[in-house]
This record gives sequence, C-alpha cells and structure tokens, in this order.
Amino acid sequence: MFYSWLVFAHLVGVFGFLIAHGVSVSVGLKLRKERDRDRITALLQLSGATVIWLYVSLGVLTAAGLWAAIGPQPKWWSFKKWPKVSLGVLLFASVAMIAMARPYYRRLKEKMQMRASGVPMASEEELADILQSPIPVVLAVIGFGSLGVILWMMVLKPF
Repeated sequence: MFYSWLVFAHLVGVFGFLIAHGVSVSVGLKLRKERDRDRITALLQLSGATVIWLYVSLGVLTAAGLWAAIGPQPKWWSFKKWPKVSLGVLLFASVAMIAMARPYYRRLKEKMQMRASGVPMASEEELADILQSPIPVVLAVIGFGSLGVILWMMVLKPF
C-alpha cells in the first residue's frame, strides 16, 4: 500500500513537472517568431513564473521515485538497472538543458534591457539573431527525448 502512495506521489510530481516545464518549452518555441519587445518581455516573465513549480515538481518526482525504487522494495535497486539508468538520463538532461538554457535566456533578458538614454541594448537585427537561435528547439528535443527514454524504461523495464 505504501509503495502505491510513493508511485502516486511520483506521478503527481511528473504531472506537475510536465505542466510547469511545458509552459517554458512553449514560450521558448514561441519566442523564436516574436519580434514585439513588450510581448517578448511578457513571455519571458510567464516562463520565469513557472520555474519554482518546475523545481518543486522535479524534487517531488525524484524523491518519490528514488524512495519507491530503494525503500519499500529494496531489492529493486540492487537487481533492476532501469531506475539507475532513468536517474542518469534525468541528471544528464537536466545538466545539459541548464547549461544551454541559462546562458541563452540570460543573454536574451540582457539584450531586452533599455539603456539610460532609452535606446534598447540590442538592435532589431541583433535581437532577431538571438531569437532565431536553435537552442529552444534543441532543448525541446533533449527534454522530449529524455522523457521518452525514461517512460520507455518505466513501462517496459528493459533491464
């Protein structure tokens, strides 16, 4: 019974993560076509507002998933490889996505600022170049691919 509650908590964390992160992914892809500075700022604020929920959900899904893999059925962790591999995929994807997303969005936010004279920090062309970056697409592919691999391992338990 306790194990079922851990799985339930893990899935609640997964759903929360997908909802919160889905906003960021959608914003990242939408920004590629946006040129209105006010809309870009609003989209960046929307995405930023979901970050806390993303990390809370990630903590819940990770803690409950590890507890389910180690705790009530401790032999699972010792003879099943898929929970360890899933954790590795999650860590790899998280590090890769943070390493790419953080500099990209910091640069975009910096270029959206206005100088004291009221002139934007970036020209329209420079802003368009930043927005056309493939980084949001690469992030979406890494995220979707990683989640697909983890889901495959959870459902089919290949090893």
